[in-house]
Amino acid sequence: PKQLSPRHQLGRNNHKKMTSDVCYNNISRSKRYRPNNTTTMAALSLISLIITSCAVGVSGHGYLLTPRGKQAYSTEMGRGDWQADKDLWPLVEYETASALEGGDTYGVCGRIEGNNYIDYTYNWLTAAGTPMPWTQVAQYVEGQEITIETIIRANHRGYFEIGLCVMDGLGTDVPTQACFDANKLEMLEDELYGAPVDPAYPTRAYLPPDTNFQGAPGYGGPVTGGQEIKNKDGLLTRHRFKLPDGVHGDQVYLQWHWITFYGCVMPGWDTYDWPTGWDGWTLPSKFCEICSEPLPD
Repeated sequence: PKQLSPRHQLGRNNHKKMTSDVCYNNISRSKRYRPNNTTTMAALSLISLIITSCAVGVSGHGYLLTPRGKQAYSTEMGRGDWQADKDLWPLVEYETASALEGGDTYGVCGRIEGNNYIDYTYNWLTAAGTPMPWTQVAQYVEGQEITIETIIRANHRGYFEIGLCVMDGLGTDVPTQACFDANKLEMLEDELYGAPVDPAYPTRAYLPPDTNFQGAPGYGGPVTGGQEIKNKDGLLTRHRFKLPDGVHGDQVYLQWHWITFYGCVMPGWDTYDWPTGWDGWTLPSKFCEICSEPLPD
């Protein structure tokens, strides 16, 4: 089976969105980001979901850790083009958290800004230059509750969402944002920081304030030697999500999509029941404008 990869997307609206392999998206007016992570799922009653993840984010600002997106997978398992087993593994990725380019131009699974030699959406290749097979990184049951973990290296606050795209029978290897948007997971619990579910937007997982950054559970210290994944540097988040009922398949992408409060804000931020102590860190400035829809690529 193939693998889902996380993706990050960044727009031109000073508002960042991230996706992962699973996918993650992060939108901003000045930058773009790309997706990274991939996950696999198996569904109940012999119905299975094999998920690959995508993630998109601002350069050096975050990535999907669990399940691993394509970028994270490439960092951990990647090879150089000089190695003997280069035809079995993806080209090594050194900038896991920098998938800033995405959307229709660079793809929903994102691309590292300035690195046009690794295409995580349209033409993901091994280190030898041959097509990467579908790589399964996780397996779940339809309707199951799953754990999503991310690492945030620069906290632009906001929230993220998780979506699925079933590739079975589509006749293409390329997922679309519309597909992810139609199959969003329900957020059940913020296991580390206690942010409540948003009744008006139950698919959103809001990020904690910057003050929790270095003291966050699992903080591994600064990056050394490019070992981003092993050090898990930055703010660790861990949420429980519920997979949608009726969504299953042998090849399924999972996307992490981060919408930041960076320059503009999404509708609903002013009615959310923010936890005590998050004001001033998580709430946008009164000068921030509401982001216009549709969001930019």
